[in-house]
Amino acid sequence: MNIGYVKQVLILVLSGILMAISFPATGGFFPLIFFALVPVIWFNIAINHNKKYRLLKRFFGNYIWALTFNFVATWWIKNASLEGAMMAFFANALLMTIPFFFFGFFTRVLGESKGLISLLALWLSFEHIHHQWDLSWPWLSFGNAFGTQPWLIQWYEYSGIQGGTLWVLLANILIYIVFRNIKLRKESMAVQTPNIVGLLFLLAV
Repeated sequence: MNIGYVKQVLILVLSGILMAISFPATGGFFPLIFFALVPVIWFNIAINHNKKYRLLKRFFGNYIWALTFNFVATWWIKNASLEGAMMAFFANALLMTIPFFFFGFFTRVLGESKGLISLLALWLSFEHIHHQWDLSWPWLSFGNAFGTQPWLIQWYEYSGIQGGTLWVLLANILIYIVFRNIKLRKESMAVQTPNIVGLLFLLAV
């Protein structure tokens, strides 16, 4: 999909809103989270084709996505302190930008397949670290999107929240792959079937 950078950023804003709506405090429509990250994955791979200001565009796009996600999902903390809330929004968005920024860089250097694998490692590592240090901010860990659906996440007893995060990442990556392959027509639907079956399995687990 070859579209202008402004349109790409607008799609990232929509992605941030969909991510936020997935979380309990902002609607809790959790099914959205299984595909809301696809635009972010697509953007970080597509921006690799830009030769001018690529790093700056990648950083800005990811930051806008993260800032939208933070602002919409955790707007309620402004009731405690508006200044503190603004600092939290901007600072946490910056931290969330880092894993996706490097994911995009790795897709360019290592190739798309290895880059997608790196996304799992980068984001899971980020969440783990973000839960351990003094600036811990666990609310927006992807696995928390299912907080109002205990029937769906009984297995958190064994995997913890990061098991849910892994589930979300895998679903989004698989959806991206399916649509990429259909879009580029690199695979016939017969070859595509295993990917679709895998996607349905992930969403049904």
